[in-house]
Amino acid sequence: MQSALVIGGTGLVGRGVVGELAAAGMEVAVVARGQTAGEMAGGEFIRADRTIPGALGEALAGRRFDLVVDCAAYTAADVSEALAAFDQSAGHYFFISSDFVYAADSSARFPLDEDAKKQRDTDYARHKLDAEAVLLNAVRESGFPATILRPPHVLGAGRPPGCDPAAGGRDTTLPARIRAGEEISMLAGGQLLIQPVWSREIGRCIAALAGNAATFGAIYNLAGAECVTTLCYYEMLAAEMAQPLKMRSVTAE
Repeated sequence: MQSALVIGGTGLVGRGVVGELAAAGMEVAVVARGQTAGEMAGGEFIRADRTIPGALGEALAGRRFDLVVDCAAYTAADVSEALAAFDQSAGHYFFISSDFVYAADSSARFPLDEDAKKQRDTDYARHKLDAEAVLLNAVRESGFPATILRPPHVLGAGRPPGCDPAAGGRDTTLPARIRAGEEISMLAGGQLLIQPVWSREIGRCIAALAGNAATFGAIYNLAGAECVTTLCYYEMLAAEMAQPLKMRSVTAE
């Protein structure tokens, strides 16, 4: 049986990945800081705070895994810690990056490919790009077996709904606001395009690619099959609650 380790396995992406790797017949262990450890069903739980230098390596000393999925690395320092912890002890390492690294570009053609224009205007995007660079350098310099995935808006249990920043983004109060008939502000009439991915789809992709050396050093966009407008996203949410959606359009400015 293949062994898998999911770092950040109790989060939005991690839960979906854990479920799909287990369904694929892998023996799955989870690393997390522990706040939600009680919600884990089965499998091995390893408590470690990867933000503390050396903590990850200490918690996993002497262990080897066929597959490592890092859902909780956000910076170059995080990836450097992972490289130290998994040098010669990971058969295949997946880094979960983000589509936030892509720049808004009116000349872009869709679908965006992995070489599309990038942006470093936000800390999140800049840190993810720096983390990717550290990892790709390790692939080139030492042959570290790593693959980078860039998912867009992730759907799944464990996080609130919502995707439009004018509407409040992910918002725990959104269902109640819709039920109450509140007018939901949306950018450009809700005509922005998104291509969401379910957390379980991310797990299925990783299970399918695990151990494939042709993916080492590669970056892949990882999206669901369908594009929708943000208006459609909120309309479907409202329809699930059998409520009409009231929307107010606002400009980006």
